[in-house]
Amino acid sequence: MKMLLLTSDACNQWALAHRLTAIGDLVGIVFSENRIGGSVGVQERHRPLQYLAHVAFNWPFRKAWFQLLDSYRHQFQSAPNVPTWHVEEVNDPLTSQVIANLNPEVILVSGTNLLSRQLIVDANGLSRYGTLNLHTGLSPYIRGGPNCTNWCLATRRPWLIGNTVMWINEGIDSGDILATEVTPINGGETLLQLHRRVMDHAHYLTCRAITEVERGRATSKPQKSFSTSGDLYLTRDWSPKHMLRAYLYMRMRLRSDVLRQGFVDQQNELELVHLRESS
Repeated sequence: MKMLLLTSDACNQWALAHRLTAIGDLVGIVFSENRIGGSVGVQERHRPLQYLAHVAFNWPFRKAWFQLLDSYRHQFQSAPNVPTWHVEEVNDPLTSQVIANLNPEVILVSGTNLLSRQLIVDANGLSRYGTLNLHTGLSPYIRGGPNCTNWCLATRRPWLIGNTVMWINEGIDSGDILATEVTPINGGETLLQLHRRVMDHAHYLTCRAITEVERGRATSKPQKSFSTSGDLYLTRDWSPKHMLRAYLYMRMRLRSDVLRQGFVDQQNELELVHLRESS
Protein backbone atom coordinates (compact mmCIF):
# COMPACT_ATOMS: atom_id res chain seq x y z
CA MET A 1 0.00 0.00 0.00
CA LYS A 2 1.45 3.36 -1.07
CA MET A 3 0.62 5.90 1.63
CA LEU A 4 1.10 9.67 1.85
CA LEU A 5 0.86 11.36 5.25
CA LEU A 6 -0.31 14.97 5.66
CA THR A 7 0.51 16.03 9.21
CA SER A 8 2.23 18.44 11.57
CA ASP A 9 5.93 18.19 12.39
CA ALA A 10 5.37 16.95 15.95
CA CYS A 11 6.91 13.98 17.74
CA ASN A 12 3.62 12.11 18.10
CA GLN A 13 3.24 12.34 14.32
CA TRP A 14 6.77 10.97 13.88
CA ALA A 15 5.58 7.95 15.85
CA LEU A 16 2.55 7.53 13.57
CA ALA A 17 4.78 7.78 10.49
CA HIS A 18 7.15 5.10 11.80
CA ARG A 19 4.22 2.81 12.53
CA LEU A 20 2.89 3.32 9.01
CA THR A 21 6.21 2.15 7.57
CA ALA A 22 5.62 -1.19 9.28
CA ILE A 23 2.43 -1.89 7.30
CA GLY A 24 3.22 -0.49 3.86
CA ASP A 25 5.13 1.92 1.68
CA LEU A 26 5.10 5.42 3.15
CA VAL A 27 6.02 7.33 0.01
CA GLY A 28 6.21 10.74 1.64
CA ILE A 29 5.17 13.16 4.37
CA VAL A 30 3.90 16.71 3.94
CA PHE A 31 4.57 18.57 7.20
CA SER A 32 2.26 21.51 7.81
CA GLU A 33 3.09 24.32 10.23
CA ASN A 34 -0.66 24.99 10.45
CA ARG A 35 -0.23 28.73 10.07
CA ILE A 36 -3.63 30.23 9.30
CA GLY A 37 -3.74 33.87 8.25
CA GLY A 38 -5.74 36.13 10.53
CA SER A 39 -5.93 33.68 13.44
CA VAL A 40 -6.35 35.23 16.86
CA GLY A 41 -4.31 34.04 19.81
CA VAL A 42 -5.62 33.36 23.29
CA GLN A 43 -4.16 36.55 24.70
CA GLU A 44 -5.85 38.64 22.02
CA ARG A 45 -9.24 37.04 22.63
CA HIS A 46 -9.26 37.65 26.37
CA ARG A 47 -8.63 40.45 28.81
CA PRO A 48 -5.40 40.23 30.90
CA LEU A 49 -7.02 38.51 33.90
CA GLN A 50 -8.88 36.08 31.67
CA TYR A 51 -5.65 35.32 29.84
CA LEU A 52 -3.80 34.62 33.10
CA ALA A 53 -6.61 32.33 34.25
CA HIS A 54 -6.50 30.52 30.92
CA VAL A 55 -2.75 29.96 31.20
CA ALA A 56 -2.89 28.86 34.85
CA PHE A 57 -5.80 26.43 34.57
CA ASN A 58 -4.57 25.00 31.26
CA TRP A 59 -1.04 24.33 32.56
CA PRO A 60 -1.67 20.70 33.73
CA PHE A 61 -2.95 19.83 30.25
CA ARG A 62 -0.15 21.64 28.42
CA LYS A 63 2.40 20.02 30.71
CA ALA A 64 1.00 16.56 29.96
CA TRP A 65 1.08 17.35 26.24
CA PHE A 66 4.73 18.46 26.36
CA GLN A 67 5.60 15.33 28.34
CA LEU A 68 3.80 13.23 25.73
CA LEU A 69 5.84 14.80 22.94
CA ASP A 70 9.04 14.25 24.92
CA SER A 71 8.20 10.57 25.37
CA TYR A 72 7.78 10.15 21.63
CA ARG A 73 10.92 12.18 20.91
CA HIS A 74 12.98 9.89 23.13
CA GLN A 75 11.50 6.80 21.45
CA PHE A 76 11.70 7.85 17.80
CA GLN A 77 14.24 10.77 17.66
CA SER A 78 13.00 11.89 14.22
CA ALA A 79 10.58 11.17 11.42
CA PRO A 80 11.31 8.10 9.27
CA ASN A 81 13.71 8.43 6.38
CA VAL A 82 11.19 9.12 3.60
CA PRO A 83 10.75 12.11 1.27
CA THR A 84 9.33 15.12 3.12
CA TRP A 85 7.96 18.53 2.23
CA HIS A 86 7.24 21.49 4.53
CA VAL A 87 4.38 23.95 3.99
CA GLU A 88 3.04 26.78 6.12
CA GLU A 89 -0.42 25.25 6.02
CA VAL A 90 -1.74 22.07 4.50
CA ASN A 91 -3.72 23.78 1.70
CA ASP A 92 -0.57 25.14 0.10
CA PRO A 93 -0.57 24.34 -3.66
CA LEU A 94 2.59 22.29 -3.07
CA THR A 95 0.50 19.67 -1.26
CA SER A 96 -1.58 19.00 -4.37
CA GLN A 97 1.58 18.89 -6.48
CA VAL A 98 3.08 16.27 -4.17
CA ILE A 99 -0.08 14.17 -4.34
CA ALA A 100 -0.09 14.33 -8.15
CA ASN A 101 3.60 13.41 -8.37
CA LEU A 102 3.50 10.50 -5.91
CA ASN A 103 0.15 9.00 -6.95
CA PRO A 104 -0.48 7.38 -3.52
CA GLU A 105 -3.09 4.70 -3.01
CA VAL A 106 -4.33 6.26 0.22
CA ILE A 107 -3.74 9.62 1.91
CA LEU A 108 -3.84 9.96 5.69
CA VAL A 109 -4.47 13.28 7.43
CA SER A 110 -3.54 13.77 11.09
CA GLY A 111 -2.90 16.92 13.09
CA THR A 112 -3.31 19.53 10.35
CA ASN A 113 -5.68 22.43 9.91
CA LEU A 114 -8.87 21.73 7.97
CA LEU A 115 -8.41 20.75 4.34
CA SER A 116 -9.92 23.06 1.75
CA ARG A 117 -12.57 21.84 -0.68
CA GLN A 118 -10.05 21.96 -3.53
CA LEU A 119 -7.46 19.92 -1.67
CA ILE A 120 -10.08 17.33 -0.75
CA VAL A 121 -11.07 17.07 -4.42
CA ASP A 122 -7.42 16.74 -5.44
CA ALA A 123 -6.59 14.22 -2.74
CA ASN A 124 -9.58 11.98 -3.42
CA GLY A 125 -9.24 12.28 -7.19
CA LEU A 126 -5.52 11.53 -7.32
CA SER A 127 -5.46 8.57 -4.91
CA ARG A 128 -6.82 5.08 -5.44
CA TYR A 129 -8.83 4.72 -2.23
CA GLY A 130 -9.26 8.29 -1.01
CA THR A 131 -8.33 10.31 2.04
CA LEU A 132 -8.56 9.14 5.64
CA ASN A 133 -8.62 11.33 8.73
CA LEU A 134 -7.38 10.20 12.14
CA HIS A 135 -9.50 11.75 14.91
CA THR A 136 -8.42 11.19 18.51
CA GLY A 137 -12.00 11.24 19.69
CA LEU A 138 -15.02 9.00 19.37
CA SER A 139 -17.16 10.28 16.48
CA PRO A 140 -19.94 11.16 16.18
CA TYR A 141 -20.25 11.42 19.95
CA ILE A 142 -17.45 13.89 20.51
CA ARG A 143 -15.80 15.91 17.76
CA GLY A 144 -13.61 18.97 17.35
CA GLY A 145 -10.79 20.17 19.60
CA PRO A 146 -8.42 21.09 21.02
CA ASN A 147 -8.38 17.64 22.64
CA CYS A 148 -11.39 15.36 22.81
CA THR A 149 -9.98 13.31 25.69
CA ASN A 150 -9.87 16.48 27.80
CA TRP A 151 -13.44 17.30 26.77
CA CYS A 152 -14.51 13.83 27.94
CA LEU A 153 -13.02 14.64 31.34
CA ALA A 154 -14.59 18.10 31.47
CA THR A 155 -18.04 16.69 30.67
CA ARG A 156 -17.56 13.64 32.95
CA ARG A 157 -18.06 11.10 30.16
CA PRO A 158 -14.95 8.89 30.25
CA TRP A 159 -16.75 6.12 28.36
CA LEU A 160 -16.38 8.31 25.25
CA ILE A 161 -12.56 8.29 25.36
CA GLY A 162 -11.48 6.64 22.13
CA ASN A 163 -10.46 7.07 18.51
CA THR A 164 -11.96 7.25 15.03
CA VAL A 165 -10.66 6.67 11.51
CA MET A 166 -12.94 8.23 8.91
CA TRP A 167 -13.03 9.18 5.26
CA ILE A 168 -12.54 12.89 5.00
CA ASN A 169 -15.16 15.42 3.94
CA GLU A 170 -15.56 19.18 4.24
CA GLY A 171 -16.97 19.14 7.77
CA ILE A 172 -15.22 18.95 11.14
CA ASP A 173 -14.69 15.26 11.97
CA SER A 174 -17.90 14.45 10.09
CA GLY A 175 -16.90 12.01 7.34
CA ASP A 176 -18.11 8.43 6.89
CA ILE A 177 -16.60 6.32 9.65
CA LEU A 178 -14.31 3.42 8.84
CA ALA A 179 -13.51 2.39 12.42
CA THR A 180 -14.23 3.51 15.98
CA GLU A 181 -12.95 2.04 19.21
CA VAL A 182 -12.97 3.06 22.85
CA THR A 183 -9.51 3.23 24.40
CA PRO A 184 -9.03 0.76 27.28
CA ILE A 185 -8.37 2.67 30.51
CA ASN A 186 -8.44 1.78 34.22
CA GLY A 187 -9.05 5.28 35.58
CA GLY A 188 -5.80 5.36 37.53
CA GLU A 189 -3.78 6.98 34.75
CA THR A 190 -2.03 10.32 35.07
CA LEU A 191 -2.84 12.88 32.39
CA LEU A 192 0.36 11.89 30.59
CA GLN A 193 -0.43 8.18 30.77
CA LEU A 194 -3.98 8.76 29.61
CA HIS A 195 -2.99 10.81 26.58
CA ARG A 196 -0.19 8.39 25.67
CA ARG A 197 -2.64 5.49 25.86
CA VAL A 198 -5.12 7.27 23.62
CA MET A 199 -2.43 8.31 21.11
CA ASP A 200 -0.86 4.85 20.84
CA HIS A 201 -4.31 3.34 20.41
CA ALA A 202 -5.06 5.88 17.67
CA HIS A 203 -1.94 4.92 15.75
CA TYR A 204 -2.60 1.19 15.94
CA LEU A 205 -6.26 1.61 14.98
CA THR A 206 -5.16 3.62 11.94
CA CYS A 207 -2.68 0.96 10.85
CA ARG A 208 -5.26 -1.78 11.21
CA ALA A 209 -7.84 0.26 9.29
CA ILE A 210 -5.47 0.94 6.40
CA THR A 211 -4.58 -2.75 6.27
CA GLU A 212 -8.26 -3.64 5.96
CA VAL A 213 -8.71 -1.05 3.20
CA GLU A 214 -5.90 -2.70 1.26
CA ARG A 215 -7.47 -6.14 1.74
CA GLY A 216 -10.79 -4.87 0.42
CA ARG A 217 -12.55 -5.76 3.67
CA ALA A 218 -13.26 -2.24 4.94
CA THR A 219 -16.78 -0.86 5.13
CA SER A 220 -17.86 2.56 6.39
CA LYS A 221 -20.89 4.11 8.05
CA PRO A 222 -22.21 7.64 7.42
CA GLN A 223 -22.37 9.68 10.61
CA LYS A 224 -25.87 10.87 9.72
CA SER A 225 -27.03 7.26 10.11
CA PHE A 226 -26.17 7.20 13.83
CA SER A 227 -28.98 7.64 16.32
CA THR A 228 -27.16 10.66 17.79
CA SER A 229 -25.36 13.57 16.17
CA GLY A 230 -23.08 13.94 19.20
CA ASP A 231 -21.34 17.11 20.35
CA LEU A 232 -18.96 19.42 18.53
CA TYR A 233 -16.40 21.26 20.66
CA LEU A 234 -14.29 24.15 19.41
CA THR A 235 -10.88 25.23 20.66
CA ARG A 236 -12.19 28.68 21.54
CA ASP A 237 -14.67 27.06 23.95
CA TRP A 238 -11.94 25.41 26.05
CA SER A 239 -12.26 27.86 28.93
CA PRO A 240 -10.77 27.97 32.47
CA LYS A 241 -14.10 26.65 33.75
CA HIS A 242 -13.80 23.53 31.59
CA MET A 243 -10.11 23.13 32.45
CA LEU A 244 -10.86 23.17 36.18
CA ARG A 245 -13.73 20.72 35.76
CA ALA A 246 -11.55 18.33 33.79
CA TYR A 247 -8.67 18.52 36.25
CA LEU A 248 -10.82 17.99 39.33
CA TYR A 249 -12.70 15.14 37.69
CA MET A 250 -9.41 13.47 36.75
CA ARG A 251 -8.12 13.76 40.30
CA MET A 252 -11.26 12.93 42.26
CA ARG A 253 -13.79 10.86 40.31
CA LEU A 254 -12.37 9.27 37.17
CA ARG A 255 -11.13 6.04 38.76
CA SER A 256 -14.35 5.35 40.68
CA ASP A 257 -16.47 6.06 37.59
CA VAL A 258 -14.37 3.76 35.39
CA LEU A 259 -14.51 0.91 37.91
CA ARG A 260 -18.27 0.93 38.37
CA GLN A 261 -20.41 -1.52 36.39
CA GLY A 262 -22.34 1.29 34.73
CA PHE A 263 -19.19 2.37 32.89
CA VAL A 264 -19.09 -0.86 30.88
CA ASP A 265 -22.83 -0.64 30.24
CA GLN A 266 -22.43 2.88 28.83
CA GLN A 267 -19.64 1.70 26.53
CA ASN A 268 -21.75 -1.22 25.34
CA GLU A 269 -24.56 1.15 24.38
CA LEU A 270 -22.34 3.07 21.96
CA GLU A 271 -22.76 2.57 18.21
CA LEU A 272 -19.24 1.60 17.19
CA VAL A 273 -17.96 0.78 13.72
CA HIS A 274 -15.85 -2.35 13.97
CA LEU A 275 -13.18 -3.48 11.56
CA ARG A 276 -13.81 -6.86 9.96
CA GLU A 277 -10.28 -8.07 10.57
CA SER A 278 -9.18 -11.50 9.51
CA SER A 279 -7.69 -13.76 12.14
